[in-house]
Amino acid sequence: MTATSGTGTRGTFEFTVPFEVPFDGVGELIVFESSAKDGSRINLVEIPLRMTR
Repeated sequence: MTATSGTGTRGTFEFTVPFEVPFDGVGELIVFESSAKDGSRINLVEIPLRMTR
């Protein structure tokens, strides 16, 4: 994913992630950045979701 602006300015971005909800209940959307140094997950954010089929 790439934003519309460079370093130091705010930009916009948009993306779509198609998926099917396999169950009713609680789930999470987990987003992160891959480290350029070693590929590890950095800036990880977990967003709770209520899943409904």
